Amino acid sequence: MKKLSYILLAIITISQFISCSSDDSNGSNDQNLILGKWQLIKVTRNMDEVILSDCRKEETLTFFDNGNIENYFVDNDPCDFSTKTFQYSVNDDEFTFSIPNEGINGSTYILKSRILSLTKSKLEFQYFNDNEVGDYPESQRETQEYIKI
Repeated sequence: MKKLSYILLAIITISQFISCSSDDSNGSNDQNLILGKWQLIKVTRNMDEVILSDCRKEETLTFFDNGNIENYFVDNDPCDFSTKTFQYSVNDDEFTFSIPNEGINGSTYILKSRILSLTKSKLEFQYFNDNEVGDYPESQRETQEYIKI
């Protein structure tokens, strides 16, 4: 009987370690994966891939461990780039971007996105809400895919 108790205890202990594994399919639980510089490679709207100009393919996001993000983006074509630094936060599979002075009457613009995939080399997320419009209709949600550089 004592031997059976030890076997059951071992099975329970092992099953707890297996069920609590952090082998998450999208890896979004490891917030340190986000840190670093990411280059845009793909944009999708309403299930259709948007053809990116060579300039858009140079756009980057750089995530810092202090909660800042640097966005290097095309402001006007052809290839007129701007850089903007603002705050981000990650909560489970959700990003929140807080961009001061970009909202109505100079308020903070808050943009939310859902992380679809986050690995050491790939980041994919979809914008779904902002503090001025609310939830976007499915057909207007933009998905962006990046690779780490």
